[in-house]
Amino acid sequence: MINRLIAATMICIFAFSGISFAAVKGDDTLPPLVIETNDLKYVGITVDMSKSPTITARRVTAIHEKPSPVSPIVGEINKFEKVDILDAKAYIYPRMGKTKIISTVPEDDANTIKHVLPEDDKYIPKIGDVVYLIYYEELSPSVVWYKNHFITIPHSGIKMPLAYGSSYEDGVLKKPLSSNAPIYAIYEGYTNPEDIAPNFKPYIECPGDREEAGDNKEIGMSNCIIFFGDDYRRNADVWLYVENTDKEKGWVQLIDAHKGANDAEQMWWRQQTVKAENGFRMHLSDVFCDKINKIY
Repeated sequence: MINRLIAATMICIFAFSGISFAAVKGDDTLPPLVIETNDLKYVGITVDMSKSPTITARRVTAIHEKPSPVSPIVGEINKFEKVDILDAKAYIYPRMGKTKIISTVPEDDANTIKHVLPEDDKYIPKIGDVVYLIYYEELSPSVVWYKNHFITIPHSGIKMPLAYGSSYEDGVLKKPLSSNAPIYAIYEGYTNPEDIAPNFKPYIECPGDREEAGDNKEIGMSNCIIFFGDDYRRNADVWLYVENTDKEKGWVQLIDAHKGANDAEQMWWRQQTVKAENGFRMHLSDVFCDKINKIY
């Protein structure tokens, strides 16, 4: 995917703060084609290497030599195997996330963490501006690209496709947890056809299953957690560099930018609130990790 994007366009490469960009020459109105970074906070993921982060597979998953689906396979993660996360990489595609600001961006939101990213207080989108959504999640700030910077904006009030767990009534956003919020931004970016399919179903995961826990353990739905597309959908390809119990090292794909929010099959990993991991969260902060509140 990266090669196709870069080969098709004359590009210039520059870097700062550990981020690499591929941008089109002579066009300052659009964001870079690709932003490459090892810092996953820009895609709404927390990886704390000081806590020896891990992740657990819910099915057999291939380990690749390089962060590419066509790279040679050098190992695998077994079902229910916990592996160490040694590094990470994201290829962010800002242009996939075009979002229009149609009303004043809320200054204060009880569910928004302040000062998540360094530029949050310096750049505030105005009515009529276009921002480029990278990450949207119902319980956490949304990450956008705006005026050549990553910033966060409140999640409440961004109109997203149905598969992200949102619904609308008379122009007002109805959310499972947040108070009703007037819409201030409309997402016009990439949408997989499955994201708006009438047969959309959320992904449900339970604390264990009979193969993992044994035949004698009863698992009731009251212990299960519902995950919508906002839990795993990003406008980015995200990879983790891992080491399994056989000491095989390589890359596994965590997020595919072109898979839809209705494509839960891409989730080869156990959700953190079901199978808790150390130092790894699919959110910007532990404050928003208690997904048990999403049980309906």
